[in-house]
Amino acid sequence: MGSDRTAPETLQFARDWAATIGMVPIQVRKEQLGYSIDRFLRATRKEVLRQVADGIILPEEIDKAWMLSYGTDLGPCGMMDIVGFHTTASIEKVDHADSQDPADALPQFLLDMVVRRELGVSASKGFCE
Repeated sequence: MGSDRTAPETLQFARDWAATIGMVPIQVRKEQLGYSIDRFLRATRKEVLRQVADGIILPEEIDKAWMLSYGTDLGPCGMMDIVGFHTTASIEKVDHADSQDPADALPQFLLDMVVRRELGVSASKGFCE
C-alpha cells in the first residue's frame, strides 16, 4: 500500500521483491484502517461473536456449518482460536474506537475469556480446545 506521495517505482520494487521471496503481491489502492482481508473477515467475526454471545449457536456448530458450506478445514471460531482471543479482542477494540458504533462493542464473554486466560491455541483453551 502506497500513498499519493509514493513513487510508482517504489511500488513496482515492492511487487517485484515480494514475488522473488515467493509472496503474491496484492496492491491496495487507498489507505484505510486495517488490511483489506482482515476487514472482510471482520464482518464475519462480528456476526459470529454476536451469535455466540446471544446463545444462538455454539462455536463448534458455526465452524461445522462454515467448513461444510465453504469446503475449508477451518471455520471462523477456529481462526480466532489460532489468532488468539487477546488479539481478537484488541482488534475489536480498535474497530469499535474507530466506528464509535455501540453494536461494535466487544461482547462480555470475549472479555471474560481473555481475563480467564482462555486465549485459544496458545493457552490450550478456547472455542475449539
